[in-house]
Amino acid sequence: MAKNNQTIFRGDSITWIILAVLVSISILEVFSSTFQIVHGARYHGNWINVIMQHVQYCAIGVFGAFFITLVDIRRAWRLSYLAWGIAFLLVMAAKLKGTAENGASRWIFGIQPSELLKITTILVMASISQFYKKEDNDNTPEEGCRFTNNFKKFAFASAFILPSFLVIFMENVSTAILLLFTCCITCLIAGMKIKWFVCTLVPLSLFGFFLILFAGTDFYKDHMRGMFGMNRLETVHNRMMRFLEPVDTETFTDDQIVTRELKDQKKYQQTVGKIAIAQSSWHGTGIGNSKFRSKLPHAYDDFIYATTVEEGGLILPFIINMAYIILLIRIGKIITACETKFCATMIAGLGIMMAMQALINMSVSLGIGPVTGQPLPLISRGGTSMAIYCLVIGLILNVSHYDAHIKEKQVANQDREEQQ
Repeated sequence: MAKNNQTIFRGDSITWIILAVLVSISILEVFSSTFQIVHGARYHGNWINVIMQHVQYCAIGVFGAFFITLVDIRRAWRLSYLAWGIAFLLVMAAKLKGTAENGASRWIFGIQPSELLKITTILVMASISQFYKKEDNDNTPEEGCRFTNNFKKFAFASAFILPSFLVIFMENVSTAILLLFTCCITCLIAGMKIKWFVCTLVPLSLFGFFLILFAGTDFYKDHMRGMFGMNRLETVHNRMMRFLEPVDTETFTDDQIVTRELKDQKKYQQTVGKIAIAQSSWHGTGIGNSKFRSKLPHAYDDFIYATTVEEGGLILPFIINMAYIILLIRIGKIITACETKFCATMIAGLGIMMAMQALINMSVSLGIGPVTGQPLPLISRGGTSMAIYCLVIGLILNVSHYDAHIKEKQVANQDREEQQ
C-alpha cells in the first residue's frame, strides 16, 4: 500500500491523487456546463459567482477530508448511531419545513440531509457488522455483544435500514433504492446470512416496483396523490415509462435540438444527452466548447457525464473511469490490510455506494437507464453531494492511515524480529 507518512497528507497517497484529479475535473466541467445557470435570472451572466460557489464547496470538502485524517475513528463507532439520529431528524425537518426543489422538500439549513443520512446509515451498518460471526451456524455471542443469534442482529440492522429507506423514499426514490441495495450488500459482506438478505431485498423491491406502477393509475392520481408525503411516485413512474418509449434520435441534428418538435418529446433530456455523446469525436470539442450545454437540462449535475464526453472525447471520460476503478482497487487493498471489522465494512459499504451511484449517473447519460437525478460523485455540481463524498474519501484515508498501517507495522516488526 502506498504510504505517505512523511507529509501532512496522511493516508494512502494514491487516494489523495485520485481526489485531487476528480475535484479538478469537476471544477473545469462545472465551469463549462453551467451555461443555463449563469445566464439565468439569479446570476445575470456573472459566471464568476457560479464557479466560485462550486470551488468553495470543493474546498470545504477537501479540507474536511484532511481534518478527518487527523482523528483516529476506529474507536468512535458508537458515535455513528448519534450521527444517524441527527441526520434522520434533519431529513424529517426538511420534509416538514424544508425548501422545495423539483417538487420535493429536500433542503434545510442550506444542506440536503438525505445525502448525510445515507452515509450515516452505512456507518451504522459497519458498527453492527462487529456483532456478526464469520460462521453462519455459530449463534454464540461475541465478546461484548448483546445479541445471541443472527435474527436479532438482522432485526437490529433493519431498525436503522427501514426508517432510512422509507423517509428518503418519500422524496427521493432513486436515493432510497441505492441506499437499500448498498446496505443489504454491506450486511452480506459483514456476515449476514443470505436468507436474511433475500428476505429484506426481495419484498421491499417488489413493494416499491408495484407501488411505482400503481402511481400511474387514475385512482392514484385522483385520490392518493401526495398521500403519506410520497410526492415523487408519479414522477418516478413517468420516468420509467419515458425510458421504455423509443425515440428516433437520428432524425434530429444539432441545429434542430432547440426546435419545438424535439422539446415536445418526453425523453428530451436523454435524447439531447445521447446526441451530444454521439456527435463527439475522440478528442472532443475542448473544455468550454460544448454545443449542447445550453440545450441540455441539468448539464452540470444529472447529465454532466454527457457534457464531459462531448468536450473531452475519449480522453477525459477515460481518466474519470480509471480514477473510479483505481479508487475501488485501493479500497480493496485497504480492506485486506484492515485490523478492525468496523473499518473494513465501513469503507466497503462507502465504496460500493460511490461505485453504484457513478454507474447509475453514467447509464442515464448513455441512455441505458431511466433518469434518476443521481449526481456523479466528486464531479457533479452540488454542495452537499460534493462535500459528503469528499468526507467519504476522508474516511477511507483515515482507515488507510490508522487501521491498515497498524497491521503493516506489526508485520514489519515481526519480520524484523525474525531476522534478528
